[in-house]
Amino acid sequence: MCSSDLAGLGHEVAERRPAYDHAALEIGHSLVVAGNMAADIVECTAFLGRAPKPDDLERETWDFIRLGQGLSAEAFERARRSLHRQGRMIGAFFETCDVLLSPVVPVPPPKHGETTIDRIAHFIAFTFPWNATGQPACAVPFGWTRDGLPIRS
Repeated sequence: MCSSDLAGLGHEVAERRPAYDHAALEIGHSLVVAGNMAADIVECTAFLGRAPKPDDLERETWDFIRLGQGLSAEAFERARRSLHRQGRMIGAFFETCDVLLSPVVPVPPPKHGETTIDRIAHFIAFTFPWNATGQPACAVPFGWTRDGLPIRS
């Protein structure tokens, strides 16, 4: 469903953008994810009864694990608090709007094995702020590609 469809149904539609600090959101999210991955690898090692081998995980995953292993508790907590601040900034948007209509993914999905850390930003461009700050969201298909894949608004 597009904004023109919603307007045609009698809804007030306005172009607006939630305020937040994208750089702070990226840094905070990266550090919290890295800290969680470092904790996950410890639990995974205990569960498996062995440490993961280099080939068990992608290079980018190991990079995040190493980053997380080097984080202090203070740095992790500051990153977590930063995410909460950004979430409150985005939440303030909904004091004057009921719904934000946005694309979900701006490009078709990759084939298996094509996604890399360098390309992931293309796939999460619109959803990243919502996922990183715990905002409610819903993906609704409004069409289909020629290959039969859903296009979500």
